[in-house]
Amino acid sequence: MPKFAIPYQVRVVLAISLLMKEYKSNPAFVKDRTALREQYAGVIKEVAMGFSEWWSKELPSLNEESLANELDTFENLKSRVKNFSELGTYIDGLKALCQKHYLHYPWGPMALFCMDIYEALQLNQGQKLLFVSDALGLIMGLPAYIMLPLPTVYFCLGTRKEIRKYIDSQLNKISKPSDWKDIPHALERHVKWFYANKVLGKSPKQIAEIESFDESKVREAIRTVNRLLGGKPRARGRPPKNKNIQKSP
Repeated sequence: MPKFAIPYQVRVVLAISLLMKEYKSNPAFVKDRTALREQYAGVIKEVAMGFSEWWSKELPSLNEESLANELDTFENLKSRVKNFSELGTYIDGLKALCQKHYLHYPWGPMALFCMDIYEALQLNQGQKLLFVSDALGLIMGLPAYIMLPLPTVYFCLGTRKEIRKYIDSQLNKISKPSDWKDIPHALERHVKWFYANKVLGKSPKQIAEIESFDESKVREAIRTVNRLLGGKPRARGRPPKNKNIQKSP
């Protein structure tokens, strides 16, 4: 049987999601993000309404070309957002929020933007999840979908029932490892270590002592998460001191 492996884009999205979970549990970050969202609630609502209308009536899915045509055209975006001048100021606010709270990645502001829009979308849960998948795919430059090879002949000669049967047969060939549930948990632990090091300022040695893990494993986990998030290797030395973010109670 083929060996099961988590696709790279899945690990990237998981890492981002887990990192955002850490930020959301931090009172200082939540306070600053809430204040920004309240300040620009009007423009967030207008953009979300535009997306909701677009998805429900015009396009079933985003892609690089359609997104560029739809959103990068200022006249089109202006027609959807009455307070268009506030949109740029709001994005600048997100950039400042990322800088203040050590979210030093190019995708940071747009990830927060998508989080705000996601929470205001007037779509069903399935459509909202597709929006997130497409948006993160574009932001990170990764495939938004996991493709399963399907012979062309099935579309030409097969019925829908036969196509589903073929897909099921391919999925059944993939052996699911017994430790599948442990993989996301390991990544969750590694993201916590990364957050403690890069944001809260704890050294790998301190984290290793608290978590009862070997320091070399902690360092490697932090480097791995940093690579998944698109970061560059840091020079050796002490982690950054960040007084803006407090530990979760």
